[in-house]
Parts: sequence; structure tokens; C-alpha cells
Amino acid sequence: MLAIAEWVLIVVDILVAGRLLRQAGRRPHPPVPLPAVVLWLVVAIPSVLQFVFPALLRVLEREPNQIEHHGQVWRVLTYVVVQDGGVVGTVGNLVLLAAVALATAHTMRSGATVGVFVLGALWFAGVSLAFGRAGAGNSGATFCLGACLGGLAVIHGRDLLTRVLGVLPAIPGIVLIALSDVHGYALVFGTLVGLALGRLVPKVLIGLPPGDAHRKTLVGGS
Repeated sequence: MLAIAEWVLIVVDILVAGRLLRQAGRRPHPPVPLPAVVLWLVVAIPSVLQFVFPALLRVLEREPNQIEHHGQVWRVLTYVVVQDGGVVGTVGNLVLLAAVALATAHTMRSGATVGVFVLGALWFAGVSLAFGRAGAGNSGATFCLGACLGGLAVIHGRDLLTRVLGVLPAIPGIVLIALSDVHGYALVFGTLVGLALGRLVPKVLIGLPPGDAHRKTLVGGS
């Protein structure tokens, strides 16, 4: 189910980003936005280096005992820059991040893209620690970021299809929660963050037509 959720998120974000760009009368320029490159490199470089220096994973991973009893609080964030899924898991997480980061960086402002990713990392760490689960990887933070774009599409999409697409990531999220997979909480939380940002910070989207944000906030995105 987790693999299905990943593909749903990738497809939805690509489609939603394209529709929001067309709605704003914009083209995806530059082809690879700087925030997407920086975010991907920050995660990818340590993730690759851990195979040369295995100690990186041990020092940076999310480990409840080390956080709660030894004060190693950095682990609630640094776990996203190392991976616990081996080569296959690392490649999968980096591909997921590349797709989501490109889609969000083309449509969301730089600060929002990075901020939501960090917020998602902290949220996923909190949920995981609440269930006593150790681990590492960027999937939870990436799920939150990608689902956030969906939530924004629900608020600012001008047509029904865009809004429906925006809701889709939350569906596998609910299923994952029912299956006791903490990744589901990241998808649902990310959708809620997108809905909240769309209401409270309309200019979070790049190129929102003048007056459109205010109108949509007043009439509920109709």
C-alpha cells in the first residue's frame, strides 16, 4: 500500500502542478527550480555518503531511546537526510523527493516548500516517536510536502477536477493509518496543512492572479 501511496502522490502532484501553472498563465521556468535542487541535494548527499560511512546512519537516525534518555534531539530532524531502506529504499525515496520537490517548487514559494518539508519531518518524527518507532528516511516529510500541494489545489483550483485531484493523496493516507502505517499520518497532515495555508496565506502559491486569492478566501474557493 505504501508503494501505491507514493505513485498516487507523484502523479497527483505532477497533474496538479501543471493545472495550477496553466491556471496562473505560467510556464515551468526555470525547468528545475533552485529550491528543489537544494532540498534534494541536502537529503541526497548524506544519504549516499552513509553507504561509505555507515556511522552517519547510526548518528543521525530517529532513535527513541537516544532522543528521550540521552538528549540527542537533533535526531528528530536529521533522520530525513539518511535512509534505513538500503539501496532500493534510498533510490525510491530520492526519486519520490525529486518528483514532489519539482512540482511544489514550481507552484509554491521557496520558503513554503522548504518550510512544509521541515514541518512534515518534525510531524512524522513526533508521530513515529509516539509509537516508539525508530528509523530514517525522507518519505514522511516528502509525503507531507506533496499532500500539502494537494490541499492548496483544493482551495485554489478553479475547476472540479483540480480540486478532486488535490484530495486524492489523503485517501491512501487514511488507508495507511488503518493499516497502522505512520506514513498515513503524514499524508493526512500534509493535506490539512495545504488547506490551512490556502485559507490563511493565499500568496503561498506563485503567480496567483491578482484578486483571485482574496476572492477565493471569501467564497471558499468557488
